Amino acid sequence: MRFSKPPALATWLLENFRSGSRNDHITGDLMEAYQSGCSRRWYWKQVLAAIIVSFYQEIKGHPVLALRAIAVGMGTWFIYRYGVAPRLLSPLVRRFLQPTGFPFSPWSLTWWTLSLTVNAASGWIIARLHRPHRTGMVLVFATFSFIVHLQTLPYLWFDGANALNNTRFLPYFLNNLAALTLPSVAILFGGLWGALPESEASEYEQHSAP
Repeated sequence: MRFSKPPALATWLLENFRSGSRNDHITGDLMEAYQSGCSRRWYWKQVLAAIIVSFYQEIKGHPVLALRAIAVGMGTWFIYRYGVAPRLLSPLVRRFLQPTGFPFSPWSLTWWTLSLTVNAASGWIIARLHRPHRTGMVLVFATFSFIVHLQTLPYLWFDGANALNNTRFLPYFLNNLAALTLPSVAILFGGLWGALPESEASEYEQHSAP
């Protein structure tokens, strides 16, 4: 039996991204198996399998909540995209910054910051509305967002291939890579760090129930 700790990142992912009940002591079981001689690779495989299985079970067990999480997240985005941004923010930003299509200009970075803030807010709202199932529902919308942004893959491929021969394409490649990944990361950040843990949320609802 060894006394070294299992991979810290894998354990953190298991504790923060695994959906559903926390009463089956799977973290302790995996740690015990690792210290009994299982490899780091085995530990990682078990952690990823536990996250994926719990995510699937959460969607299968609560399909209506999953659809509602997507609707809430998209509703938050549409209010920003077609209401707040063009009517309030765009005139304000134009007073100070010159519009440009270059990815890392102050104009673009300002809109990136605002967009990611809205994504984080959508994750936070979903977490607050689905507190007993917040991990699964936030993951549902983060996954949905990632699938939607897969439309950037052709541009990502084009700019990446051209960046190998011409560095002028590198900023556009990095911009498209960010467009594919950062919205989902922001949703996870806002949702999984901005609300009560599921165990505490369940206890809170039980105590507050009439």
